[in-house]
Amino acid sequence: MFEVHTGSRPGRPTVLLLLAAGALVGVLVLAWAQVQTTRGLAEALPLEGTPLRVRPPKGWVRDSSNPLLFGKLIRKEVWGRERWAAERTVEFHYNDFYRQFTHMFQAAIAYRAEPARIGEWDGVQHVVARNTPRMPGQMALRWVTTPAGGQIGVIYTPLAELSHGDLYLLDEICKAISVDEAQAGPAADTLPAWIGVSFPMAAGWQILGPDGRGGPGLWLQNVEEDQPVWAIGVFRRLLERWPDRPNLLRVESRRLGWSGEHRLYYREDGAFVDELRRSDRDRSASVIASVRIVARPPDRAVVLYVLSTPDHARRANAAADQLVETLEFVANPAD
Repeated sequence: MFEVHTGSRPGRPTVLLLLAAGALVGVLVLAWAQVQTTRGLAEALPLEGTPLRVRPPKGWVRDSSNPLLFGKLIRKEVWGRERWAAERTVEFHYNDFYRQFTHMFQAAIAYRAEPARIGEWDGVQHVVARNTPRMPGQMALRWVTTPAGGQIGVIYTPLAELSHGDLYLLDEICKAISVDEAQAGPAADTLPAWIGVSFPMAAGWQILGPDGRGGPGLWLQNVEEDQPVWAIGVFRRLLERWPDRPNLLRVESRRLGWSGEHRLYYREDGAFVDELRRSDRDRSASVIASVRIVARPPDRAVVLYVLSTPDHARRANAAADQLVETLEFVANPAD
């Protein structure tokens, strides 16, 4: 009907189709080039206090109060006044074990884990909702454990929802992360002796560390699955600072803020174990499955923090039971 009423006829429809497709490809290539230009990465730089070298996006600014945090700044109006604010941010972590494991297990309770990479290592990522009134939207949390026993975390926060461009940029940032092995600290297999203990390593366990912020310590995690489902922190303590030995965990119980099942018993070698295990009926938000103290009078003691998702608390406690029964005290560098 079009031809009858107008008297016109498309001469070469195939050519027109090819021209349209070519124009579309040209637009996509131009858009891709613009993304590469605006989202390119800056030169590599070291992160203070860590062995990490990272490449933040070009033009992003390091936070003056947090050297591990970078952001893209924009000018915005707040209560009628203009101020600078971060449109997007990326934060790096290294061996921040307690905080990172806590975030990981809390995210795993409500959000699906996805495979992801940081540097050359396979890891896990959770895309979670930000439930803050001032900054609703999403954020991506990504972690890996290196074969040397280091833990790297990256937190990416956009202005609102995570777009494909945000996830592409996060991938590029994570690909560029490297570790200076000369600064990575002692070998993982030397850490038990550093805190004055020894124990047989079970299949599927890996030692992480060191962690000196809670006293000389290390962490264990499972590695037989695609993602960690439990972690155990082991920290050296001085027993003489706990005069009320039968109630060592009473203060700890109040600090944790959840109810637990308390047990105090002695091993055959004379060491005693003080245990506070979270009840299966407890529905608080804590990811701490139990806390244990293993002590051998007059002065040897370690405290164990057992972390997991609620679904894997029994497996976490089973691993801790095995560790508690086989752990022995040995001379350490502080002796």
